[in-house]
Amino acid sequence: MSVLTGSFIRLAHKNLDSPRSIVDWPTALLAVATVLLLWRFRKLQEPVIVATAALIGLAVFPLYHLYAH
Repeated sequence: MSVLTGSFIRLAHKNLDSPRSIVDWPTALLAVATVLLLWRFRKLQEPVIVATAALIGLAVFPLYHLYAH
């Protein structure tokens, strides 16, 4: 869990070379949900979290960009 938490913090903060990683509400919602799930279920395996987030991202991305404009 500590590796995933460290990665989350690193990606969430502004890097010197690139803009922020969390720039829209679906990404922010997914980040908050992930932190809450990790807090509630401490034994949740990292590959499950990453795979689930990827599937949610693939489903939400087209919908977000379809209705965002």
